[in-house]
Amino acid sequence: MAKVINENISSIEKEIAMDNKLVDEAKHVITRVQHGWYSQHIESSTTNASLEEFKNGVNSMIIATKAHFAAMNLILEEYATYDYTKELKLDNIEKGGVFEILVNNINKLRDAVTQMLGASLQNGIDLQNDASTLKQAVESLSTASNQQAASLEETAAAMEEMTSNVQNNVSKSNEMAAMATQTDSAAREGAVLAQRTATAMTEIQGATNSINDAVAIIENIAFQTNILSLNAAVEAATAGDAGKGFAVVAQEVRNLANRSADAAKEIKAMAAQAAGKSNEGMNIATELTRGFEVIADKIAQTASMVQDVSNANREQMQGIGQINTAVTQLDQMTQENAKVA
Repeated sequence: MAKVINENISSIEKEIAMDNKLVDEAKHVITRVQHGWYSQHIESSTTNASLEEFKNGVNSMIIATKAHFAAMNLILEEYATYDYTKELKLDNIEKGGVFEILVNNINKLRDAVTQMLGASLQNGIDLQNDASTLKQAVESLSTASNQQAASLEETAAAMEEMTSNVQNNVSKSNEMAAMATQTDSAAREGAVLAQRTATAMTEIQGATNSINDAVAIIENIAFQTNILSLNAAVEAATAGDAGKGFAVVAQEVRNLANRSADAAKEIKAMAAQAAGKSNEGMNIATELTRGFEVIADKIAQTASMVQDVSNANREQMQGIGQINTAVTQLDQMTQENAKVA
């Protein structure tokens, strides 16, 4: 009897020892599972059916949980390589449980990332289209900039030529102004000379009148002398032979009176002709004076106009200089834009 009891006690002690070993190993495995290790199972065995069932349940839980984590890790690795085509699915999980919540959240994250990538893709396509449009615009801008640069170079060359022409115009205007001044001075001198000529003609006319007066006196003397010579000839004829010599002298005096009268007529005719020419010269001199005055006025007006043209050319040259500066700056900016484009 005692032997049987001792054997029973010994058997119970062995079973207890096996149970304790299994429980201790289970504690160790559970502790490792709590720290994230799912590769270790409870290996110990016991004759206690409840503990065996507990062991098998814990091992099954570890295996199933590890399988779920492995499935999630596999799909997350695909997501990490930008492959979001598959949706996470776990079998044999509780509805409303932690795994279902985790799966749903991962799938929501997948959907959000997929939507974001889709939007990024669309943005990329839009950006590519915009870049293509921008490229075409830049090419058009480059072409337009090159054409504008060429046009500006031609404009700059034309402006330089225009500047040179305006400078020549200014120089010629200055020369014309100087010539106009000289011509005005010459016209005024001509007017003075014409006035002096008219004065001289007036004096000549006065002298001619004096000559006419003197000729009239000479004609009168010649007439009186001719009468006296006739009277002397009559007296000499009355005296007979005694008056022959006196008759000869009276004839010579008569001839001299006739010659004086003829000379006086010629002088009178020449004086009249000189008076006519003097009057004509005075009229011409008067017209010359008026003409020179008109010419002087016109030259003064021309000089004023030439001066205005010269001033306008100077202002135009200044404006063209400013335009040249602006065109040069614009040409530089256009060339820089063409380089950038």
